[in-house]
Order: sequence, then C-alpha cells, then structure tokens
Amino acid sequence: MNDRKKRYLKYLCNEHSNKILVSLMEKELSANEISKECNIPLQTVYRILKQLENDGLIRVSRMKLDEQGHHFKIFKANVIRILVMVDGNGVEIRLFEEDKAERLASLWKSLKEVK
Repeated sequence: MNDRKKRYLKYLCNEHSNKILVSLMEKELSANEISKECNIPLQTVYRILKQLENDGLIRVSRMKLDEQGHHFKIFKANVIRILVMVDGNGVEIRLFEEDKAERLASLWKSLKEVK
C-alpha cells in the first residue's frame, strides 16, 4: 500500500478528519461551519482541511464574502464514497469521485453567485 493510501486510512480512522470528510461529502461548508457542526476546534479544522486538500480528497469549491467584506473559503469533498476492502492480498482503497457533469454544474452555479 502506498503512502497516500495509508494517509487515507489514517483520515478515516481519525474521529475529527472522518467527521470533516463525511460532512463535506454531504454539503459545502466553511471552516467555521465545520467547526460548529462537528464540534471540533477551529484550529484543528484548518489543519485537517489543509491535509485533506493536499491529498486531493477535498477542494475549495468557491469563495464567499461576509457582511464585513471578508472573504472565506467554502470546501467540498472531491469524493462521494470511499470503499475499503481487506482480503488475503492486503488492503485496497477505492475512491469514487463526484460525477464530472455534476462538478461542472456546481462550478457554473458558484460563478453565477459571484455576480
């Protein structure tokens, strides 16, 4: 098993990273929203988001502007399902990515919201 797949398993076995990843599979969220929804300290959320983004499991889906004029990132999972299989040959991990047409529609929607 390569290093990336070992990190995937580590994310799935870690309570905080697992909660964050599952939440982002369900909907788009900001770091603050993740912190509140998952009851995880904001600093921990930012650290895990960076790791998940570096490994390609999540992405910044868009930027949002708050009432005070500050920009913040909205995150979304790149995967819709992760399958872990264990047999006599070891551990196999399969990632099921979001449909490309769905991703394009999401991108188009976020561009329309920028207006």
